[in-house]
Amino acid sequence: MQGMLGISRAMVSLIKPYKKYLRVQIDYTFADGTTSTQEAHPTNRREAEAIATKEITRWQNEVIFKQNYRVKQLGADGYIWVMGCKLVSLPNPPANTWYVFESATGSRLRVAGDDEFEVQQDLGNC
Repeated sequence: MQGMLGISRAMVSLIKPYKKYLRVQIDYTFADGTTSTQEAHPTNRREAEAIATKEITRWQNEVIFKQNYRVKQLGADGYIWVMGCKLVSLPNPPANTWYVFESATGSRLRVAGDDEFEVQQDLGNC
């Protein structure tokens, strides 16, 4: 599954089928390289995939709000990058089509596209 931080993967393995449900193991490899294993009891393959997708989405939502970002903004001499921003909210169309960030100084920055911000790798190089 492709997300803002990269590709996360889940492998669903059948452990044992029962009459009313399946016993499966789901092995996750998240975009940052961390791994996790979960046992689940879905009733079919589609439900197992939904469980895996929900867990990856939960992980992504947890991690993206902890990251530091640099956000592209229009300044006096063209575009500038504002460093050390935190993600505050994601777009939720049609009501909201903006990513909202809070800068280190506390001001709110809005951008429309995911090409207008990046995960800031190292704050020491600002």
